[in-house]
Amino acid sequence: MSAPLPPSTRLAAQRGDRAARAELVAVYGGLVFSLCRRYATDPEDAYQDAWVHVLSRLHRYDETRGASLRTWLALIVRNRLTDRRRVRRIRGEVVAPDEAQPSPDPTPEQHAHRRRQVQRVERALSHLDPVQRDAIVLHYTADMPLSDIARAQGVAVGTVKSRLHRARAHLAALMERS
Repeated sequence: MSAPLPPSTRLAAQRGDRAARAELVAVYGGLVFSLCRRYATDPEDAYQDAWVHVLSRLHRYDETRGASLRTWLALIVRNRLTDRRRVRRIRGEVVAPDEAQPSPDPTPEQHAHRRRQVQRVERALSHLDPVQRDAIVLHYTADMPLSDIARAQGVAVGTVKSRLHRARAHLAALMERS
């Protein structure tokens, strides 16, 4: 998990300061890209679109409403990616399947093995109920607390715990079969 953005930098970014916004992207870019890889078939394009969307709404973030900047950002990005997927489904656009991003260090054999593992997990995630998949991605990829996921999904914390438990069990079964 990345260190939180200092309040002074966040405020400067909300006012439109370019350097502060660049720091925001540097601090939370990994989180946004992780969400894009999980929710979009075109993660690079989705990443750009997500940041344009976030930066255009950054002035709306209010820390007094209870959500951390990280949580707010993860939810904004998740909602934007969900909207993109919905639009593509309605328009019937054909998009290329997601491919694993290579690490700069691995050997070709390690890269191929990692890619197969990522594809297995992605396939298994795609078979989950959307609500369970959302809970898994927000909790494990965005590192969101259960209370924030519950608030975002409009359910009790216990319901989120149940969804995560069922999703993990379903994922384990799917991974065993593949």
